[in-house]
Amino acid sequence: MDTQRSSLLGWAYYCQGKTMEELKNSLLFTSLELEQTRLAAQEELRKRDDQLSHLKDLLNKITSERDEARERCQRLLLEKLLLQQQQLQQQNAPLSGISSIEDEPRRAIDSNNGFSSSDCEESIVSSPVIDPISQPPNCHQL
Repeated sequence: MDTQRSSLLGWAYYCQGKTMEELKNSLLFTSLELEQTRLAAQEELRKRDDQLSHLKDLLNKITSERDEARERCQRLLLEKLLLQQQQLQQQNAPLSGISSIEDEPRRAIDSNNGFSSSDCEESIVSSPVIDPISQPPNCHQL
């Protein structure tokens, strides 16, 4: 309330000695200044709204990219776990007579004994006891 009173007193002091024409011009000038200030404020608000809209679009895009990356990461982790599980199952699977690429290292190990993996299975079941001294030495023992 004191601000209004001091404004009115200031206005009254300002108006002393002014003609009606000067007061009209002053009022017109003040009104134009007010309108310019209002337009500038509206323009500033419009710019801020545009910036806000742009930032919202960026946020939505980044959120979408993050979600896609998260899904891809989860899918890759699942694939990795499945591959690890398959590898463990293959390592722990009993040997069969069917050859595969994974069996090749086993054959190399088994060849150290002079037997293939299929020979070993048969030898366990049906081979007679052989005196190791009478056996000829294999290549790896020389």
